[in-house]
Amino acid sequence: MTAGPATLLVDERALIRMRRHARRAGGLEACGLLLARAGRADVAEGAVACPNLSPDAARAFRIDPGRWVRCERLARALGLVVVGVWHSHPRGGASPSAADLAGAPAGLWSVVLDASPGAEGTPAEVSVWRPGSRRLARGGGGSCAATGAATAPARGHGRRDRP
Repeated sequence: MTAGPATLLVDERALIRMRRHARRAGGLEACGLLLARAGRADVAEGAVACPNLSPDAARAFRIDPGRWVRCERLARALGLVVVGVWHSHPRGGASPSAADLAGAPAGLWSVVLDASPGAEGTPAEVSVWRPGSRRLARGGGGSCAATGAATAPARGHGRRDRP
């Protein structure tokens, strides 16, 4: 697997889709995949929701491995690539937990979205990082640019399985 781009821009359209999926999940963590054009892996233009298979979906997430494989196949057919995973924190905060940092898939970006009830209708607060990097980017509103990272953990969280 290649190292991928040194930076990632999460496009506003992708943030809007993530927020919409998070609202639909209610008090559960929403999760999914980030997509980019094959020649522009530094810009996540799409966010696909995947079923959360965690037995404790209110506090953790586990992306459905079957959906992940189907998304990768469809993305390839459309000239897209999976560049990352995303999930929401329904009780608030976009800081990744220790489990988020430890379980982030190697070679892919990870995004955490604040989906707390108080965040409804406000710009999405997000954190973006990539395993092995030393920086965590945070942003809100429009798009969010990042150079990857790790940071101090915020709270306990789930795992993500990569097929």
